[in-house]
Amino acid sequence: MKNHKTKPLEINVSIDPTKILGTYISHDSDKNNNLSFFLKIQKMETKLNIWLSRDLTLMGRTLLAKTLGISKLVYTASMLTVPREVIKRVQTKLFTFSWKNKKDKIKREVLFQEMRKDGLNFPNFAITVKALRLSWIRSMEVSTSY
Repeated sequence: MKNHKTKPLEINVSIDPTKILGTYISHDSDKNNNLSFFLKIQKMETKLNIWLSRDLTLMGRTLLAKTLGISKLVYTASMLTVPREVIKRVQTKLFTFSWKNKKDKIKREVLFQEMRKDGLNFPNFAITVKALRLSWIRSMEVSTSY
């Protein structure tokens, strides 16, 4: 509809991205991804880099990765399709933060495990995105049961 000259119901269609509740929506998926995800990833990276100068434990950096890292992207990821490139980029940024830009010292699978199993419950953004997608199924079941 973006190229049509007719205006059904006299609704004006904007070509520029529209910001709705902190998330940009447009016809162009590249603009969508750039404004909705990549800008937030850059902001996340700058916030996490500020904390790198502090002498934090691995548990402290894990907590910051959850609160300052993933929390900024969860709402947008719940509404839009998250490209694989975004998932990879977020996860690598989180791991480089957790190891202070050095090589991994523990297997990543161990970091993802819960604390009761000697893990740190480190955030896995790929699983978070899948869980957000699956949460829509539950809401669809509730709406169809009426």
